[in-house]
Amino acid sequence: MAESCFYRRTAGTPWTRISQGLPEPKGTLISEVATNEAEPSVFYVANNRGIFRSADAGLTWQQLDVVWPERYHQQQVQAIAVVGEL
Repeated sequence: MAESCFYRRTAGTPWTRISQGLPEPKGTLISEVATNEAEPSVFYVANNRGIFRSADAGLTWQQLDVVWPERYHQQQVQAIAVVGEL
């Protein structure tokens, strides 16, 4: 079974695993990451568990209220595009 994790690093510090607000690694396929030039320090992630947003440079995440069909739970996301501001 697939397992996917996120790690974050700030200059001069060690890599640390980020998990607050993200789905459990076991069963999570590779995530696609995107940014929006209009939202500094904001990141978006899409994977087979849904779409997530971090407003604090990846420290914490919140799942967006987007209907995620059951058939997507077994598929890898191919791309994510962010347009405009939320």
